Amino acid sequence: MAFGAMKPCDSCKELWKVYPIRLPEDLVEAVRRARRFIDAGVIEWVDDEHSRRNLGLVPFDRVTEEGPFGDIISYDFRCRHCGRKFLLIAETYHGRGGRWEPAA
Repeated sequence: MAFGAMKPCDSCKELWKVYPIRLPEDLVEAVRRARRFIDAGVIEWVDDEHSRRNLGLVPFDRVTEEGPFGDIISYDFRCRHCGRKFLLIAETYHGRGGRWEPAA
């Protein structure tokens, strides 16, 4: 699948931003946003089982607004229309934040 010049398609263009995660509420909103776009059929969670197990991550399809959140959150997503990739990462143990961002 060709990705073009790093531009999002009309389906995922709303996600083509960096959303900083500085507070627990920001993380909850990022999870809500990802879930909304998954439910709408725009993106899908890309399960890298090997990395997930090494990091001790809960599968994203089991994460809710209330958690469970591990010490580290690192989830990959892909636009179902253009293949563009997105990343949700956060370090929750020390509360140093994280972000939702288009993946390079």
